Amino acid sequence: MPDRIDPLQLHATLEKRRIARWLRAETHGRARATGYVFDRKGEQWFTKAIPAATLLAEHLGSTLATKLGIPIPDFAIAEHALPTPIPGWAKAPQNHIRWMSRYQANALPWRREVLLELNNPGDLGRILALDAVLHITDRHKRNVLLIPTATRHFRIMVIDYDAGPAGSPEVFWDLAQSQSVPSPKSLLNHGLVVTPKMQAAAMAAADHMENAAPTLSGIASASCKIADMSDQAETLSQALLTRMKDARSLVYRYLEQVRRTAP
Repeated sequence: MPDRIDPLQLHATLEKRRIARWLRAETHGRARATGYVFDRKGEQWFTKAIPAATLLAEHLGSTLATKLGIPIPDFAIAEHALPTPIPGWAKAPQNHIRWMSRYQANALPWRREVLLELNNPGDLGRILALDAVLHITDRHKRNVLLIPTATRHFRIMVIDYDAGPAGSPEVFWDLAQSQSVPSPKSLLNHGLVVTPKMQAAAMAAADHMENAAPTLSGIASASCKIADMSDQAETLSQALLTRMKDARSLVYRYLEQVRRTAP
């Protein structure tokens, strides 16, 4: 896998002119929220315009995922000047910010039939662990991807942290105080079963989050800065620190809830 693009270096490796041309085209008439662009190597990237709170949740979740070894697409941030900034949307001064993620060719939505054919079942456990801490409630078959391999197996990859409550730090703080866990109903509707390998990997990820809580919670400040929400950095950092310090309990209770509601 190529080196991950530093999301703080806007346009570090992307073809600016091609991106700018696409963005200009979409700002005329009815603006589209999503689309595709290509980098200098001809590789395709999915791009979406998202509000500040959504960008905050997406960047925080994606950055934490990389720290935990959770497979996600390479990501970056694109910036483009608009004649009139969109109120309430993430922006640098006079600029419009878009989230970019590398397109995954041949990706399939999650299916329970391939659970035993995964070559990285532990990654699914790590996905669940971070979902428990970030209180992700919309993990479903279209944001848990199956990537075919040369050995006719599949490897799993996850996308979409943008709907997480971390995008609203005050709400996330309330969840940190209550130490509640998310409902797994949406994913379980598509047949998730927790295997021993998934369980072990999830609890190992929980241990890592507890041990590295002060360092990992500091990522919240960088995510708030990118989303132009630095005034919320302290609230988000403290909420994340609180939940990570109790990661083992959160993850264990979440997995137990998964077991009770599994089909």
